[in-house]
Amino acid sequence: MKSKAETIHIPYSYGDTIKIKPIADVHLGSRHCDLRALKSYLGEPDPQTYFIGLGDMMDCIIVSDIKRYRKSGDEFVSEDIINESVDKWVDITAIQWANHWPWDRQP
Repeated sequence: MKSKAETIHIPYSYGDTIKIKPIADVHLGSRHCDLRALKSYLGEPDPQTYFIGLGDMMDCIIVSDIKRYRKSGDEFVSEDIINESVDKWVDITAIQWANHWPWDRQP
């Protein structure tokens, strides 16, 4: 399976300050996720700050995975862990990333 890589150029001029913040191992959805620390790290919306997601952003162990899933480990009431996690992630990051989504570009 081939994956498609895409280059996104960050507009800047010599002397501009830009910030790049990596985000990894958040495990949003886990009772052990430190949401306060995540929000603090993301900070206030800033058009000169870019985020790079490195993995394990959400804790999406499927309920039917009896080897790994424990209800005591997730924070959701229902068993719709993935959709609830995605909704929560979008709520938290939508303001931060509003200016950085390349959706208006053609592949």
